Amino acid sequence: MASLTTILSSHLNNLQYEDLPPESVEKAKDLLLDYLGYTIYGSDENPARILRKTFTDLGGPKESIVLGHNLRLPSVNAAFLNGSAGHMAELDDSHRGTQSHVGDSVLAAALAIAEKQSSDGKELLTAITCGYEMAIRVGLAGMPSHYTKGWHPSGSINTFGAAMAAGKLLNHTDEQATQTVAIAGGQVAGNFAHLGERAMMKDFNPGRAASNGVLAALLGKNNFTGGTNAIENPKGFLALYSDTHNIEELTTDLNGPRKILEVAHKPFPGCRHLHSSRDALIDILKSEIGKSNLTLDDVEQVTARIYEIGADYVDDPEPWAKGKGIYGPSFSAQFNLALVLQEGEKGLWELFNPEYSLEKVNESKLQAMMGKINIVHDQELMQDFPDKIGAEVTLTTNEGSFKRRVDLPKGEPENPITKDELHGKFTVLTTARGFSNKQSAEVIQAITNLDTLENTNDLTNMLIPEH
Repeated sequence: MASLTTILSSHLNNLQYEDLPPESVEKAKDLLLDYLGYTIYGSDENPARILRKTFTDLGGPKESIVLGHNLRLPSVNAAFLNGSAGHMAELDDSHRGTQSHVGDSVLAAALAIAEKQSSDGKELLTAITCGYEMAIRVGLAGMPSHYTKGWHPSGSINTFGAAMAAGKLLNHTDEQATQTVAIAGGQVAGNFAHLGERAMMKDFNPGRAASNGVLAALLGKNNFTGGTNAIENPKGFLALYSDTHNIEELTTDLNGPRKILEVAHKPFPGCRHLHSSRDALIDILKSEIGKSNLTLDDVEQVTARIYEIGADYVDDPEPWAKGKGIYGPSFSAQFNLALVLQEGEKGLWELFNPEYSLEKVNESKLQAMMGKINIVHDQELMQDFPDKIGAEVTLTTNEGSFKRRVDLPKGEPENPITKDELHGKFTVLTTARGFSNKQSAEVIQAITNLDTLENTNDLTNMLIPEH
């Protein structure tokens, strides 16, 4: 009897473009466009510069593009760089069921191998869809204990998805696909030890997952073996990386709706755990405060009840502390809520400029406003996690209190951003990194018509900034 690892791997390995429902194809295009924008934008952050220098010094064949730069590196290393850069601006896609940013690794791996293989657009879209499916199913099988134990899903489960996406583009046999997933399982790593100090390993993890996935696929193509039941083996992924298992998630309803449809887009920068509280406060300001004559001086306190595990990540009253850099404001609910209070939604648009965040987080007026923000680690809201990622915000003024609850922030599939918003986000991010408006528009058009693309190199050649 075939193992669950083999059943899942073989099923995805045999999935063809013609098997994909139109909504899955459209979602894959949206995720790829979004990924290209936020990765190009993050590609010159300090951690990206360190990684780029390191891998450039290592040299090797010029196989795959480093996004945001006129540079190509070996596919394994390009995937590492692009997977890391995608996580740096806190604008990446997210999947709440697995608490992972799947695209950082899956899209980095798929793009690297698609360019190396001169794959066409349909092959790329199919590989992307299969990569998301693999990563999400493996993640759901190990949640929530995989996450609560301290593993970083964007560095762990993403390895499986990156391997599947890369393997599809290498035209694996079913046996090679299964062995590739097993090889990926032997490389799974990435924890949250970096979190308290906001260290660069946060971004290293999804990059390593992308690179490990590519390496696994290349080894699998050459018939290297890793086993046939690596996910459910008593000494394999689920047994070692989680305490409770939902093993049925691996193979249930394999012909049902594609898991890629469950993935969210971030409309503004910031850790996903703080988006619900920001949305709730924005709603209060628009619907209540905007109708009155209240001012900032009238605000006495803002209390944000955030589901407990989310609050653990974003309850940071001192995001300006030495060493935190841009990660400080990006992971501080206090900073973000104070910014919304002081600047409104306009302040969130300004966060696309990292210099703005670093300036604001050190501003005495805003720091004083942060003193009025109280974060509650709410156990009741945790009961709905991860189906909901809720926050309840109460704004108390000298004339009364206003309360709002948001369970699913803007960008979740149930509360989606529009095409215009997605395209606007891409344009803002790429023009900030040297693209002209015309170049950005051409990339949007190319992704829109990706299923007619004959060679991925025609797309990657468009991704080098003009200046």
